Amino acid sequence: MASGLEAAPPLLSVLLQLLGQCQEGETVALKSLRNAQEDNRRLQEGLSGMQRALAQMENQKWEAERASLRLEKDKMALKRMLDKVEREKLSTREESLRLSAEKGRLGCSLTSVEQELAEACQQIRLLEILTLKDELRSPDTPSPICPGS
Repeated sequence: MASGLEAAPPLLSVLLQLLGQCQEGETVALKSLRNAQEDNRRLQEGLSGMQRALAQMENQKWEAERASLRLEKDKMALKRMLDKVEREKLSTREESLRLSAEKGRLGCSLTSVEQELAEACQQIRLLEILTLKDELRSPDTPSPICPGS
């Protein structure tokens, strides 16, 4: 029986050693677990931050698209307005040319009428002079212009 008892202490020593190794392994595993949990927490925080940033960028993208549509509408409205102004400018230019030509024709007509008026006034003066000479030659004869005077 002594041989069974003598074998027990080395077995206990081995078991205690195994127990110590298991405890060391458990401590290392717990430390590794805590490190993994800390890494997981940091990764979750990073993921949350990235999700917030993504949501903000999507919102900015949506706003930029809306602004782009507004700018496109404004661009089209300005193009229509520019086309209208160009048409009005062309129409005004044509009207200006037409009025300028008409002014030239009217200027020529006015000159012609003024010349005719000057000629008529000269003829009237000449007739008045002739009439006056006639009256001076024969004071007893009634004037043909004003009968009964």
